Amino acid sequence: LMWALVSGGQPEVALDLFDGASQAQWPAAMSTKSFAAAIDACAASQQARRAVEYLVQLPRLDPPLVPNNACYNGAITACCKGGDAQAAYDLWQRMVDVEMRPGSQIVHILVDVCRVNGKLDEAEQVARVAVEHGMILENM
Repeated sequence: LMWALVSGGQPEVALDLFDGASQAQWPAAMSTKSFAAAIDACAASQQARRAVEYLVQLPRLDPPLVPNNACYNGAITACCKGGDAQAAYDLWQRMVDVEMRPGSQIVHILVDVCRVNGKLDEAEQVARVAVEHGMILENM
């Protein structure tokens, strides 16, 4: 339902639904998939700080949940849309540290945001790691 709301242009409704369900601790809301949908809703509504809060909250839950690629990609996208190149880069670095691979679209967005914000060393590092992991970076 949350994915449908986000793709239907109603990310705020999806976030309200998620917040209500998670506060009630409904089992369906306490899954990595639900958090990934909520993080995507944050990206769609340009709420980077909220996306990062959801991501950070996952391992602190009882029982703890491990953020997956979708969670990280959504949070990075939210930070990029908000123009926060440093937060996006830091999330990408965390993702790489736990040996996850961001998608090529995320790499392109992150390199562009870093470049536009004058973080050229970070942009170069992202591109270098992507190439080391076998990604083909076009039009960069």
